[in-house]
Amino acid sequence: MKKIILVMITLVLLVSTAGVFAACSNVNQLNMLSIGWLDKESYTYDVVYNEQVIGEMTYTFKRVLNGKESTPAGEYEISSGGYCEYSLNITGGEYAGSTIYSKVILSSTLTPIASYKKYDSSNDALDYEVTTDYRSKKGSILINGKEHTFKKSASTFDNDSLYTVIRASVFSPEKNNYSLSMSVVSNDTAEVRTISVAKISAEADKKSKLLDDKSKQIEFKCSTFRIAVPAKYGDGTFTYMSFANDAYKFEGKSLIKLPVEIIEGDYTYVLKGINLE
Repeated sequence: MKKIILVMITLVLLVSTAGVFAACSNVNQLNMLSIGWLDKESYTYDVVYNEQVIGEMTYTFKRVLNGKESTPAGEYEISSGGYCEYSLNITGGEYAGSTIYSKVILSSTLTPIASYKKYDSSNDALDYEVTTDYRSKKGSILINGKEHTFKKSASTFDNDSLYTVIRASVFSPEKNNYSLSMSVVSNDTAEVRTISVAKISAEADKKSKLLDDKSKQIEFKCSTFRIAVPAKYGDGTFTYMSFANDAYKFEGKSLIKLPVEIIEGDYTYVLKGINLE
């Protein structure tokens, strides 16, 4: 069950600072990010291992205009932006009872203002808490109470907003000429690293746990992306994320780039619920 830690660490270990670009193109993806979805969307996923559901994850994005937003670490001003939030609960297997919570507060361009992450493991030795502040010239990261700084630029992104940034980038089902490269800093050591994202499929078939009007599971044609953490940084793991190619109608509203599935090693996150409230 050690691999389940890697599933969660995909959303845990990294803080992003990067250049993002389209393959075979001089266009910088950062200049083209667009929030093409509703002001608030929340998605719930079953966590599946060996064909057994061992937990649940919820991902939420909410737009915030001219207000304040908080994490357990503090309160932050937002003139125009929002936040993305993850909650993961493991209910089966070796790490049953473990939870992870994370929240990233974002500007209108999806660059991070601040983020917070806490992992409560069934094994107390694995517990950690990380707070990151991007408002100063040098980024500041507090790892289990110990402060570090890291080099950041105008194109710095937080790892826990990575799925949101990919969703906001420009891609189409017809083309695979897409890539994204990011420098990241480890939540363990504050070491700056590099990860890469590539679009590997334009029409992958992904079955969700959403039901149609005939109570049958809905299958989507998806664009699938591979997120690579190089082996020289540890495990050489891959994460795959799939977004629906076509808009999905839900409660009379159109959902764009529906995040249908995430795969990490032997673990799969399968979309089962949508909440727009």
